[in-house]
Amino acid sequence: MTAVQSVQHSAAYKWLMEDSDSFVGWENVGGPVVLLIGLGLSILGNWLYGGMIGDVSCRFRLSYSPRNGAFGIWGLVYPYMFASVFFQFMHSFDSNSFYVARFWSNLLLFVAWTASGAWTFFFGSGDSPNPEVGLGFATFFLLLAAITALSAVFVEQGFRADASWTRILTVSIPFSLYAGWLIVAASINVGIFVTISLNSTDTTALC
Repeated sequence: MTAVQSVQHSAAYKWLMEDSDSFVGWENVGGPVVLLIGLGLSILGNWLYGGMIGDVSCRFRLSYSPRNGAFGIWGLVYPYMFASVFFQFMHSFDSNSFYVARFWSNLLLFVAWTASGAWTFFFGSGDSPNPEVGLGFATFFLLLAAITALSAVFVEQGFRADASWTRILTVSIPFSLYAGWLIVAASINVGIFVTISLNSTDTTALC
């Protein structure tokens, strides 16, 4: 058996290349419920502590920070993710027309959304006289959110060429959109933390 054939017969190769059906049983409901809870925690964090995000972003604006309008993408991410939860719930009523994501994908996104909510609190503390500690924790939670969201995309296997359009539109795209933006946001947060740690001048006082 050649090396290529050995790889093709491995469990990891089959897991990546063979499509998976939706889970059956409690996972059909448990997964969307967990994701919905994570979304709720993120919204709660933004409601309680989100008022300071704009001020801190302006205080520590980097040379590669996007324009303020770019953050309007959250206006697409949140509704699309809620729509994903709704369509996943619908799978319990019509399994032929709707797709429910893997339970572990939804669980990973729960961690990502919860970490995003925690990030809001710590990032808001960056407006204090000594912002290093708060922004350090903010960086940790945003990196955690980005890593777990990207892991959810990988576990879901929504990038497969033979995935159904229902799966792509209701799960793959919203999951990937959220993960992609978190990677961008995390890179900015890391830059801010490194900048203040090194006392760099790569910041401006106002937007």
